[in-house]
Amino acid sequence: MACVVGSLGRMDRTSRTVRLAGVLAATIAGAAPAGAASAPTRVRLDGVGPITLGMTRADAAKTGWLSNPHRNCPDKGTVANGYELHGAKAPGGLGASVAFAGGTLRAISLEKGARTQTGVTVGVSTLTRMASAYRAAGYQVKAKRYPTVGGTYVTVRRKGIIVVQGFGTGKLVQTLGLPFIPVCA
Repeated sequence: MACVVGSLGRMDRTSRTVRLAGVLAATIAGAAPAGAASAPTRVRLDGVGPITLGMTRADAAKTGWLSNPHRNCPDKGTVANGYELHGAKAPGGLGASVAFAGGTLRAISLEKGARTQTGVTVGVSTLTRMASAYRAAGYQVKAKRYPTVGGTYVTVRRKGIIVVQGFGTGKLVQTLGLPFIPVCA
């Protein structure tokens, strides 16, 4: 809408009315203007959409969100224990993957198109903003830079248990993990 509003001042009155009517019709129909980004998918501390921490692989598959099975740590075994969340029913703008252990969903990694209940958006919010938002919501927060991985982790705990983790190599949150970001060791 900002692009349309910015161009309205350079049109005559008739053109503005026609253009505004077109934008209004597209909005009512639920269509987004060409090139508009979809709204980030809301994530909870226990999951995203129908994907919930602790669910079985079979139940997660039934959601229609799983795709592209893979091994999270390629040098650790031969069984696929990870999936991308790009299945037929998953939101198009979401960049995420899940990790299973023992047939149970243990972690969700979100790399684009995700927003937490505290307003932290992957690729938009700073790590400092993430720490402040969760502190203000009553969580224990620790931010620590790890030179060996070239980035900073923001670890959020509730009653001493990790509930969400953020990571970035610069100022922005590049990855969110529920409850943590899995790493291969």
